[in-house]
Amino acid sequence: MDSIGTRIKLIRSRNNLKQIEFGSLLGIKQGYVTNLESGRATPSEQLIKAISLQFGIREEWLFTGEEPMYQPAEEAAEEILDRYGVDFIRIALEKAKARGLYGDLQPKDIIPVEDIELNQIICYLTDTWKNGDQRIKNWLSIQFEKSFPEFKEYLQKNRLQTAKRTGNGA
Repeated sequence: MDSIGTRIKLIRSRNNLKQIEFGSLLGIKQGYVTNLESGRATPSEQLIKAISLQFGIREEWLFTGEEPMYQPAEEAAEEILDRYGVDFIRIALEKAKARGLYGDLQPKDIIPVEDIELNQIICYLTDTWKNGDQRIKNWLSIQFEKSFPEFKEYLQKNRLQTAKRTGNGA
């Protein structure tokens, strides 16, 4: 990525946001977003921090383009805990559960709110997957398989079981 403006535009487009929506999330006007993306304006450190927090992007990547783009889940979870505390996280998880934001999970599969760290990891991965393009999804899959070599075998086993249940397998 050549410029910070190009990187900001990439974040906005990957999140399917119009300039006005992106600006609203960050408390800035659409015209300023235009100026940032075109390089006519330079974001303040405060705005860089806001973008980083809002979208899980590493500040270093915003400043320099140095990969990785996304903040590791552990760092994001630590920042959220430091910034908002455990009670805020519990409330957020309960609201997410009430709104059905756990995706396709069945009620019996939902992790207890008490296991906050695991919930944060799952939420972060789910959001990154849902909002990411195919490149991000491929990267996440590769990283997950590197971290958990047994995952590939687990996936194959579950695919076979699903195929047998639906009558599409051997």
